[in-house]
Amino acid sequence: MYSNKLVLIIRERVKSDSGAISLEFALLIGPFLLLVFLFLEICRVIFISAALDLAVAESGREASFDSRASINYRTSFIHSLENNSQLWPWLGNSDAITIEDVLYCRTVEELVANNCLASTPASGAKLAVYSIKYQYSPVLAQLFFLSSFKDSLLSRKVVYVQHYELA
Repeated sequence: MYSNKLVLIIRERVKSDSGAISLEFALLIGPFLLLVFLFLEICRVIFISAALDLAVAESGREASFDSRASINYRTSFIHSLENNSQLWPWLGNSDAITIEDVLYCRTVEELVANNCLASTPASGAKLAVYSIKYQYSPVLAQLFFLSSFKDSLLSRKVVYVQHYELA
């Protein structure tokens, strides 16, 4: 007898809650998808940052060890970037990449004082600063029309000793 009453009570409660699952799904799917897309955006930023780090480090290293580059290290740096550009299609927009002039320093003191100039002749300059900038535009900012995050700048610089200028 008690079991019949219990079954009736359970049936009444289940029938009165019909549609609750649909409502919960409708209310939670939006924030869940936003969280998933935010996670994917963070992964994309990390990948782009790592790709820029690798590109600048490898291209700067190749330019600093290039014996033919003593005439123009910037040309050697750009050529090396183009050869190592297998990851650029994954970055989104390769037009957003800006390769800056190579800055030459004769001493470490010039580098610390930020007195390195692109107009300094490469011959005799022991240090070179290679830099690259990427204009990053998040996908979520484009979807939600967020103008404050629309144009973020990722910048990478690396300093190398020019091995063929040490003499």
